[in-house]
Amino acid sequence: MSTFTRTWKAIKRNVRSFRKNRAYRARFHFTSYYEKEPIDEKLIFFESYSANNFSGNVFYIYKAIAEDPRLSDYHKVIACNRKNHEEVQRFLDFHGFTDYELVEVHSHQYCKALATAKYLFNNSTLPVYFIKRPEQMYFNTWHGTPLKTLGRSIISAPNEIGNTQRNFFMADYLLYPNEFTFSHMRRDYMLDELFPGNYSLNGYPRNYVFYQTEQQQRLREKLELTEYQIIAYMPTWRGTVAKRSVQEQLLAVRYFLMEIDKRLRDDQIFYVNLHNFLNAELEYEGYRHIRPFPKEYETYEFLSIADCLVTDYSSVFFDFANTRRKIVLFAYDEDEYFATRGVYMDYEELPFPKADTVQKLIREINDPEVRPYTEFIERFDPWDHQDTAAMIRDQIFFGKHDLHLIDGKSYRNGKKNVLIFGGSLAQNGLTTSLRGLLNHLDTEKYNFFVMFFKQRVQRYNYVISDFPKDISYISIQGWKDITIMDAFCQLLYYRFNITSKFVLKRIDAMFQREARRIFAENQFSDVIHFTGYERNIAALFGQLKNTHRVIYVHNDMRKEK
Repeated sequence: MSTFTRTWKAIKRNVRSFRKNRAYRARFHFTSYYEKEPIDEKLIFFESYSANNFSGNVFYIYKAIAEDPRLSDYHKVIACNRKNHEEVQRFLDFHGFTDYELVEVHSHQYCKALATAKYLFNNSTLPVYFIKRPEQMYFNTWHGTPLKTLGRSIISAPNEIGNTQRNFFMADYLLYPNEFTFSHMRRDYMLDELFPGNYSLNGYPRNYVFYQTEQQQRLREKLELTEYQIIAYMPTWRGTVAKRSVQEQLLAVRYFLMEIDKRLRDDQIFYVNLHNFLNAELEYEGYRHIRPFPKEYETYEFLSIADCLVTDYSSVFFDFANTRRKIVLFAYDEDEYFATRGVYMDYEELPFPKADTVQKLIREINDPEVRPYTEFIERFDPWDHQDTAAMIRDQIFFGKHDLHLIDGKSYRNGKKNVLIFGGSLAQNGLTTSLRGLLNHLDTEKYNFFVMFFKQRVQRYNYVISDFPKDISYISIQGWKDITIMDAFCQLLYYRFNITSKFVLKRIDAMFQREARRIFAENQFSDVIHFTGYERNIAALFGQLKNTHRVIYVHNDMRKEK
């Protein structure tokens, strides 16, 4: 195939992606605003669960800010997606909020807000094209105490941490509700040497609602539920987002709900909150005692009135434990579920009754005894009784210092950081050589980070699990942030070897941006291009300042040429 033919195919492929893929297109929009627009000192950006809904910690932070008259002149932007735009609108209207603008993910308005907002609040990850500017303040609350392993401890996918990890590198604040979560997140996302912000060890904003007993009573009265036992069912998601996986889970859920419905008393109501993929497919008309969570209420706002929580492997039980009410673990597929998932604690040691059949579940629900789990609460919910949303608002906007903060830099060991690009980790001589090297590095003198592309190592991610535990890694996820002119210069440079002053200037600017996108403001004393061939990596390493750069040439290049 000729160079011209390959080039033409690449152009058509990228034009097609630009036309059809909103996320692909958004990186061009974001880059333009990032490069040209000033920071808006009065703009606050909120995104919850990747804009799949507006709930959880970010909702309660928004509520604390929106209800404070001192911040009425700030413009508040809330991210949503196309499918849930109207639902989020109705939800906010129901709660009486008018001080906001809804923007759809990847739209021009979204990209501009993301690039220019002075304040950013998020409980998951912002898109792969997001780069935090130095003037911005980014507060990441995350969204749960983990039972299942995360980061490098995910057995089946240790490579899939790239966007989460770089979001953490860019954050000014990372919130953790207990020492357990704090320790595991730092370790498994390898934050100690590269996170420059503040760790906030405080309760989750959403969990304060469990201590609002008067509000709970008013809500029960409003919904006419005072005479009922309220049971909340919140199972975790299983499998993939493939259609087959959704249908398989729906069949299981329908069967169990039918069996549960038969056995419930008339003074019991079984409220169900499934994953978004399932909620949209499940119909509730045929049940006598089973209803969906009412959409107009925030999830934890409604959960706070439940007399009993039924879940399985979801982290919601860590939060609901604040109520000291009954929790039942309906683990009908425990062996199958944990066959491919690691956990941070022994599931059998959790202090809650477990049921693997509907009969056992109903028996546990009807058992009036609630076994105390005081030590569990002390370990996992030590600060949830505090109004953390108000504390965050006052810290960020009014300079109060009630949050318990720890400087992220205090965990650094003082060693130099060395970065090694390891390639695709394929079964070849380069990977064999790399693995041998990693097992003989002097980690007493240096911190070593192996870098690779998330997608390229997909087939060989088992190699990552074999890395020595004192070797960290960085997974690159997403495309470079570029403008239309950058794309044109990239075409000239890579396809036609045109190296004019203008083209090289644009290429340098593009990779300076890419370095900030991947590494945030982190620097490395030494970088090693171990595979020696990828031109992109050479260009990227060329933009790292005050760095000793090495390309490891495995072959005699003159002979190979």
